[in-house]
Amino acid sequence: MQKLFIMLTAVVGMLLGALPAQAADTWLPNFDPAQHVYVDAKMSSRINLPADFEAQVKAHAPDGLNVYVVVTEQGDELSAGSRDDWAPNMLHTRLWERWRYESGFSEDRILIILYIRSKGSDAGSTAVRVGSYMQGKGFTRDHFSSSSGPVVPTIKKFMRADPATGLLTILDNVNAELKAGGVSDASWWSTPGLFGWTYGTWTVIIIIAVVLLIIILIARASSGGSGSSSSGGWFVSSCSSGSSCGGGGGCGGGGGD
Repeated sequence: MQKLFIMLTAVVGMLLGALPAQAADTWLPNFDPAQHVYVDAKMSSRINLPADFEAQVKAHAPDGLNVYVVVTEQGDELSAGSRDDWAPNMLHTRLWERWRYESGFSEDRILIILYIRSKGSDAGSTAVRVGSYMQGKGFTRDHFSSSSGPVVPTIKKFMRADPATGLLTILDNVNAELKAGGVSDASWWSTPGLFGWTYGTWTVIIIIAVVLLIIILIARASSGGSGSSSSGGWFVSSCSSGSSCGGGGGCGGGGGD
């Protein structure tokens, strides 16, 4: 009887071992406003972050910004995608959309760095996303993805061998640009305003509304002076819209190392 039990156990083990491994998506944390560094458990033995790394992140944070750093390992859902797009797309979609509705999240003066390392090598992908305040200073997705911006040269230099230095250097680079007045092509026109829509968008909407109002008033005045018994007024319907990236924040920009 005991031999039969052992044989059955062995057969079950073989069958379970033959089953395909369950796919696991990239790990992403829940948001905690008091926690500024999040590290995937699978990454704890793969990269060397100093014990006081969170304190260093706070010390290197650009003045007035709340900085959060997420370090995670590539999940199975990224197997078919380009490494350059891993972090930018995931930061723009899954992480930002997950965090923005959680208690304590405020997008205005936030800066998030997402670092995803390949599960099979030291190569990875890094992206930065900021809120409306920094976007108004010119820190857009295109700027963070630029080959001469504050992110791409740094990740290519540091992230494979020394990610801790790379992450802190990104913060230093952004801080230097911010202290210099922001990115040079930033303008009032592109600065986010109410509901995250830029002042340029609001200006266009106001102009359209004023023009339509003038047309309606002229039409009504013209109709009223014709002596006709008909009210003669026009009914004009207009739909103008603006758009923002994820509730006013600048999209995640970066790339692979």
